[in-house]
Amino acid sequence: MTRDDFDVMRNSRDRSIWRWFEFFPVMHRSSIVSLGEGDTPLIHARRLGALLDMPNLYLKNDTVLPTGSLKDRSNSVAISVAEELGFSTAAVISTGNAAASVAAYAAAAGMKSVVMVPAGTASSKIVQARAYGATVIVVQGSFDNEVARLYRAAVEQFGWYDCLSSNPYRIGKKSYAYELVDQLGGQAPDWVVHPTAGGAGIHFMWQGFRELVSLGWTHRLPKLVAAQSAMAAPIAAAFEKGF
Repeated sequence: MTRDDFDVMRNSRDRSIWRWFEFFPVMHRSSIVSLGEGDTPLIHARRLGALLDMPNLYLKNDTVLPTGSLKDRSNSVAISVAEELGFSTAAVISTGNAAASVAAYAAAAGMKSVVMVPAGTASSKIVQARAYGATVIVVQGSFDNEVARLYRAAVEQFGWYDCLSSNPYRIGKKSYAYELVDQLGGQAPDWVVHPTAGGAGIHFMWQGFRELVSLGWTHRLPKLVAAQSAMAAPIAAAFEKGF
């Protein structure tokens, strides 16, 4: 692809992540399952930047995505692939955002969805998933043990399409890189601070930046910072343990 191709994508009337169609593992545009995700605002936070002595501080507002979660970027691509592969049911285990997102995109594709959540999951997240037609199964036990074991067994037995982060087609978060370079006039930012738990989002964003550099569409890679909540900090915990 050439710089002209990048300009065509940037100027496409389709403002979803699918203007970057050629970067995703979907064979046919007719298979795309989209709710308009992507092209979220990049806000120049002048007053906050002044307080922090960072005059060029920008905030990427993904709360305006269809289900209010960055998971929509991933699931649009993952469910589009499921559509091409002929799956009828999508499944995920989640404590919140992924449940609603998978349910929404499965519904848009005319697929069924099954969501497993551990007991104690916020009722608002369960209601949101059910509103999109998901079958929600509440499991007693920990997320990483009992819930995960039951989920794996069910996916294998019933042939559900697995929408966990281990799914190799959940790469829609690469679109962060494409959008940021577009919104910054063809330049990559110096730094990107990204909220993450297991690291999939920051991994795929980095992959997106590397693709743009390899194609000559931007000329530098940003430094990435993974920001983790104290309630879900596996990467920070691994560093503390010396991994």
